Amino acid sequence: MAKQVFSEELKCQTQLAWDYIEKAKPLINYMKLVPMDEQQISEFEGLLDINYPDDFRYWLSNFGSGRIEFLEGSLRIVSPYELQETFHLYGYLGERSGVYVSSWDSGSVDIEPGAVDTDGLTPVVLSKEDKEVIASSWPMYLIKCIVEVSELLSECDLSPEQRGSLDLLKQENFLEIDANLSAALQRVADFDRKEADGCGESKNSQAATAISMMNFFMDMEEAHQKRRLIPRLRTFVKDLLRGNDELSKALAQIEDQINKGYSSLTGSDLFFRDKVSSDHKARLEKLHKHERREVRELAEKGLCRLNPALAEKQADRAYDWLKCAENWLHVRKQKDEAIRCLRMSESMGVDRDDWDRCADFWNEELSMKDEACRCLKNAEAVSKSVDDYYYIADSWYKTGEMENAKRCLIQCEGLIEVDNDISALAWAAAMWFEKFSDIDAATRCLTKAEPLIDHPGYWGDCARAWEKIGNEEEAQRCQKKELEMREEMFGSE
Repeated sequence: MAKQVFSEELKCQTQLAWDYIEKAKPLINYMKLVPMDEQQISEFEGLLDINYPDDFRYWLSNFGSGRIEFLEGSLRIVSPYELQETFHLYGYLGERSGVYVSSWDSGSVDIEPGAVDTDGLTPVVLSKEDKEVIASSWPMYLIKCIVEVSELLSECDLSPEQRGSLDLLKQENFLEIDANLSAALQRVADFDRKEADGCGESKNSQAATAISMMNFFMDMEEAHQKRRLIPRLRTFVKDLLRGNDELSKALAQIEDQINKGYSSLTGSDLFFRDKVSSDHKARLEKLHKHERREVRELAEKGLCRLNPALAEKQADRAYDWLKCAENWLHVRKQKDEAIRCLRMSESMGVDRDDWDRCADFWNEELSMKDEACRCLKNAEAVSKSVDDYYYIADSWYKTGEMENAKRCLIQCEGLIEVDNDISALAWAAAMWFEKFSDIDAATRCLTKAEPLIDHPGYWGDCARAWEKIGNEEEAQRCQKKELEMREEMFGSE
């Protein structure tokens, strides 16, 4: 494979960005960047169907992806490995015109390959609909993040060396450094205009893609409604952690991700769930001193799971107390302490979610149906939306209270004209059919929902509900409506 040639301007900007990182070294607690060779990068591009512009490609091959943790704030440079992991777990990389490459305190950012200049420098934009341009190139974005550190640390107690580094950075004016920012703004605007002008030829493909993505999100939401973790993610983590010492395997996976230059630890929120035992205390205490802040936070979660009394000192929400109850029950095997924490969670309950979660715990973890029903009555008392009553109907169903479940589904119908949550009413329609085999009630819900639709995604919700009912003709009609509405939206742009 022939070695790619990069422009001198690109190389100069990249070196300048690295020089700024060197200046900021006293303000950095942790830095792990892992380079990739150009062949690897090309392979990932083909696998993920993305196109890295020259400036990011050059950075990856010379300095790499990973994480830089400052005294305050973390700069994350996303590895192709992470994108592959995301693709593996979710089936696609999301609906974005650019390529996701980083995140900083201002949010996640993309590079916009369609607006690259003759030197291979590509504007960096915030990953939002308005695509705010924040830097003219990838190296300039890195410099911007480092200069912003000085603002975050101005009031901090620093050593003389750290104060000297900070004073150097505070003298910098990013707008003076990034002299090409206005030209980058114009290139992005021109690119967006061309995309809008050319959308007529690709309306159908764009709409079809959007529908496909919406369908995927709805599948994930449906899994969430049924109180399961996203099935693919759950399966992946279970496969990963299967074995005699599940925590050790989880930590090996974390270490592997760090060594590959992951900016965030994929699935890390699940690594210690139901995996920690008292045998792991010494190891967790060691991890609690790890140089990477992310790993220290994971270790703290593990230690709190082992010591619910410690977690109680940090609990200030209903959800926190519920986690304490879970830890007392599953880790320490102390049911009375779990019930005490559960009642604390109830005392802090403020909305349907809080009461619904308590009801689930009483019913599923403690097999105390009367207590679960009491919580569901309280959940109903604070419910206001179609969404609220749909979830409570689902919980009543789980407790075996079928008439209460039906009553809440009827409430969904009654609130639709006030709340206008088409998605939740479509879910209610599916529940009428799937749980109670009541096709008339399901049809009634969808008939009420359709006249209120003001967004194409809602037609997709109704289409999926009709499919579950078994009415393919109505499902196809809704899919056609969704496509037509999306075409109108694209045309109006």
